[in-house]
Amino acid sequence: MDYVIQENTGMFNDEKRHFFPRAASTHQIGTKELIQNATGLRQSEMEGVVAELRNQIIKYVKEGHTVKIDGLGVFSPALKFEDKSMNSTEMMSDEEVKEFYKNKSVVFDTVNFSIDAEWKREMRRYKPVSKQGFIFTNGDRGSLEDRIAKTKAYLERKGYITIDQYATLHGMPKSSAQKEMQTLKEKAKYGFRKGAGGHMVLAQ
Repeated sequence: MDYVIQENTGMFNDEKRHFFPRAASTHQIGTKELIQNATGLRQSEMEGVVAELRNQIIKYVKEGHTVKIDGLGVFSPALKFEDKSMNSTEMMSDEEVKEFYKNKSVVFDTVNFSIDAEWKREMRRYKPVSKQGFIFTNGDRGSLEDRIAKTKAYLERKGYITIDQYATLHGMPKSSAQKEMQTLKEKAKYGFRKGAGGHMVLAQ
């Protein structure tokens, strides 16, 4: 497993710089690839099992249940106020709070996933093996022209670049790298295009 060391931009009550390691993923494994690598069942059977498992998880989570898949983890629903301003109130009594929230709309937000304890222990036995670089939030990334030139040199050596690799190459957050790569791929004048899996390659 490759990794980068990234600067944390969160709010801290000290004068220190904070960093954390993050996996530098180069490829997202999809359902088809997982099924193709599985053994013991036909592909059509595996696809059917995966689809039915998904349907059952959705069904029970919609009803407000948590769903545990042994060896994998627990899925649970997360809700939110439709109006974000409802997340806090002025100082009120308990009775006033009950009245305030009486008719407020609550909607589905997302599905939380908590990894199975045994799987977590198994993962912790493995050590990341290769540091790919650092991502600083306040470093000098150079101009867009500088980054384009640096990216083209990288692509001439490697052939393609992922969002994680672009972020590492230029020392920027992943979200910024994703937006910039999208712009570069969409405008032909920059000399790039979309490759397999959403990667970026040279437009040749």
